[in-house]
Amino acid sequence: MINNVPKIEMIRASEIKENSAIIKSQLKLLWRNELVNILKKNGLKKCAGKNKSFMCKYLWTNVLPEKLLEQICEELFERDWTVFGKK
Repeated sequence: MINNVPKIEMIRASEIKENSAIIKSQLKLLWRNELVNILKKNGLKKCAGKNKSFMCKYLWTNVLPEKLLEQICEELFERDWTVFGKK
């Protein structure tokens, strides 16, 4: 403290780290048709007849994490949330 004023200094710049566990769990939140949309956007095969778990692993291994995060967010924003309000 200098003259009763705290001294603040930056020790290191912050950095964004992609946590693989977070990205993988976000992939699991997507519906099958949303996963298919991401596959199409990246020019990957459709994975017809494969389960959702396989599709998530396939995306994880073939798409860069930064790009995948962006596409997951796009799909969630485009999702039809009105289906949750119906009973």
